[in-house]
Amino acid sequence: YYANYDYKLEGVTFQWNGPQKINGSAAVSNGDFKSYSFYGTEGIQGPYFLPGRNSSNVRVLSGTEKIYLNGTLLTRGEDYFIDYNEGSITFQNNNIITKESYIIADYEYTAEEYRSNFYLGSGSVGLFDKAVDISLKILSNNDDKDNPLNFTLTDEEKEILKNAGNDPDKARISGVDSVAVGQGNYILEESHYVYVGFDSTGNYLVSFSYVGAGEGSYNKSGYISYEYVGEGNGEYIPEIQLPFPEKRTNVDLRAKVILGKLEFISEGMFTNFDQNSFSRIDDDHNNGFAHYHSLNLNVPILSAGKVQTYAYYQAHDKDFHSLARVKSAETQYQTSDFTEADTVDVSEYGGSLEISFPKWITNKVRLYDKNMKEIAHQQTFSNTFSYIQNPTLFFLPSINYTFSRIREKNETFSGTAQEKLLQRIHALDGTYKIGFMAVNAGFTDRKFTNEGALDFGFSNVKYFYRFSTALWNTEVKLEYEQEFVDSLKIDWFDFKKAHLYKIGVNYYKGTTNFKADYSHRSNHYLTGESNSNFDLLNSQLSFNFLNNSISNRLNYKIGNLEMYPKVKELIYVGDGEGLYDSLGFYQEDGDYDYEITIVGTPQPITELQMNWNVQINPARAIIEKEKGLNNILDKIVFTSDIAIQEKSTTPHKLALYLLKPSALMNRHYTDYGYQRYKEQLWYNIVKNRIVTRLLYEKVKKIDNQYENEFDELDQDTYTAAMNFYNVKQWNFENKVSKTDVVSNYQTKDFLHSEVWGVSTDIAYKFSYNMIVSSVLAVDIEKGAKLDGTDDYKITSYTIEPEFTYNAGSKYHVTARAHLQQNNREGSDYFANILYSKRAGLNTRVTLQFDYKFSKYVTGFLKYYLEKYPQSDPRYQLKMEVRADF
Repeated sequence: YYANYDYKLEGVTFQWNGPQKINGSAAVSNGDFKSYSFYGTEGIQGPYFLPGRNSSNVRVLSGTEKIYLNGTLLTRGEDYFIDYNEGSITFQNNNIITKESYIIADYEYTAEEYRSNFYLGSGSVGLFDKAVDISLKILSNNDDKDNPLNFTLTDEEKEILKNAGNDPDKARISGVDSVAVGQGNYILEESHYVYVGFDSTGNYLVSFSYVGAGEGSYNKSGYISYEYVGEGNGEYIPEIQLPFPEKRTNVDLRAKVILGKLEFISEGMFTNFDQNSFSRIDDDHNNGFAHYHSLNLNVPILSAGKVQTYAYYQAHDKDFHSLARVKSAETQYQTSDFTEADTVDVSEYGGSLEISFPKWITNKVRLYDKNMKEIAHQQTFSNTFSYIQNPTLFFLPSINYTFSRIREKNETFSGTAQEKLLQRIHALDGTYKIGFMAVNAGFTDRKFTNEGALDFGFSNVKYFYRFSTALWNTEVKLEYEQEFVDSLKIDWFDFKKAHLYKIGVNYYKGTTNFKADYSHRSNHYLTGESNSNFDLLNSQLSFNFLNNSISNRLNYKIGNLEMYPKVKELIYVGDGEGLYDSLGFYQEDGDYDYEITIVGTPQPITELQMNWNVQINPARAIIEKEKGLNNILDKIVFTSDIAIQEKSTTPHKLALYLLKPSALMNRHYTDYGYQRYKEQLWYNIVKNRIVTRLLYEKVKKIDNQYENEFDELDQDTYTAAMNFYNVKQWNFENKVSKTDVVSNYQTKDFLHSEVWGVSTDIAYKFSYNMIVSSVLAVDIEKGAKLDGTDDYKITSYTIEPEFTYNAGSKYHVTARAHLQQNNREGSDYFANILYSKRAGLNTRVTLQFDYKFSKYVTGFLKYYLEKYPQSDPRYQLKMEVRADF
């Protein structure tokens, strides 16, 4: 009950199985665990950022997250996707997020302060033919206070931590350092600090700490810049929060006794939680205890029915801290509007009675009584009834009805009125199935009130109607939902009316498949707020026609996101630790790197994605085969690929949905836009042996995601190729290409460049296991700024030999080199940005050996050399052994 541990660790483990089981683990944890709950934003699928202990967003450890929506566990990929590096989650269109969506995220994030040492030991013994089972678990998770991760502690700071006890406010030091004029990046202006950068006026170096929304006086405006927004309006303060190293220990003892149909469980857990292992102050609150006892009895009735009874009692003191989730996500959702106190003594008892006849009727009654000492007294009662449609009584639909009531009385304190909280829920739905159709209808009615010094509450009523049918090759689902939200502030008043329309279609026949799920939600506010509408769409279409000579694949998606303003800044990271110089030009072993920082207030944005692929095989369209014409057409294949992605704030959503040019790549509204049009024509002179190819590709891109940068690209590529395959053991791929580019990517100004290239890729297959190949290329590049200045010309000669050898499935050897000689004329502007454009010889060499030790263990050894003109060579030797269990 208390020891449901689930952590991502790196270390060793052992296990012994016999009449008794013993196992243990010793590991290093790279992450800290956090459970974070919040309500969604109306019409916004994401991204929702996950915070850390002292930061507003973090890097989440891969695979550690569990995401719950209204108490239900979701599946990654199907219900949401997560950006682990950014620490954000975005919900798929099958879960529409509103203001009433209650989201819980359990996750581990990259440790920011101290590395944790993790130890786990457990054992179990079965007695009396396993009628009695006794288990013991001991877990210790300790921060290594002597080895901080990204900082060092002075003796003075350690003394501050020693005297702070468990109070974070006492572990803060000033983040302001006064320096000589010109040596700082802030100035003091009217009692607050103003960021000026490292110009000639700054005389303060200021560090800030995250304290939460509305708790500070500054907000982030850049990677190292903060803006004063007034007391109580920001998230940061000009102080340094010295982090507490924590020590946690859990010891759990559990006994289970089974006597026929009776099961008894008794469990106790001792916890030790030292919030600051530097200090002994407040250590009298470190130790906590909890115990849980339950009785289960299952009794059959009649021929197939059964009665299940369950009774329990649990309690924990105010200092109890388990390292695992104890309360279920479903219970947390149901009581999300009620008092929750972790630092008080809590006792709870309750039980349930369930009577069920499988495939017919089930009724479950549940109640519990929870007392939070000197805080609140909570009582819950619920009844769930289910009837499953039965062929004998075919005229009765399946029915589900739930009634739930939670009452809470808060303790009376001197000078305050006692609060009485009440939540009442009615939920009814019925489903009637007949043949190929199903009709479903119902409602939910949730009412919450808080009666006290000021009465407040809300009422949320939803009515829904659903129809589905599966006829021949088509499945159709229709849904309509009405939502009425009333609010109580002294008196009740109408707050919002919402309407939701959903259509789902799935058609499949032969080579034709069509699937679409569309949702439209409209919100009408009755209190003066702006009304809102949003659409969600996922659709896929594939079909062939003219005797399968033309194949089409089309994907189209509409989503609603929330985009945070970002800035991209060049930040000093240390001598030789970066990839850029102080002006932003690429430099091997530079001192600067670009950092991206989220700043400002998010804004809603509409995202559109469209991909359309067409393939044409004209010979298949001819029914009456004419030998001469058919031989020619059989050698021709044409493909067309169109990809469009748009993230836009445009108010003209219909124009965006219809892909009107005025709504795409709009500098005023487009946050990020991408378009690619790719056309290719193949002609098999000798089928699968001598193949010619013509290609045209156009790529356009606008990137306006950063407040301080705007990037744009317009590129056209033309290619003609003739390839020879299986000429004995040789392959030759030869092409001529031209690329025309106007862009400011990787440059400070817009450049127009034109590149002509000729290349051949030669491969010789000695055997199935060994292949030798090489690319030979000549390129001529001419370019200049759009105003005609800084014109240049680069003539490049390239050779790329490669050797690959496979010895069965165990050994794999690869050797690869890239040698490129550049001859330059004109301006060196571009050469200062990209080292590969410098005059001289560019060299890259890679040697890699892969070995498969066993089914589970693999490893590799890799050597890499990189050398550019007028720069020092870079060497890298890397070895890795990996075990996957």
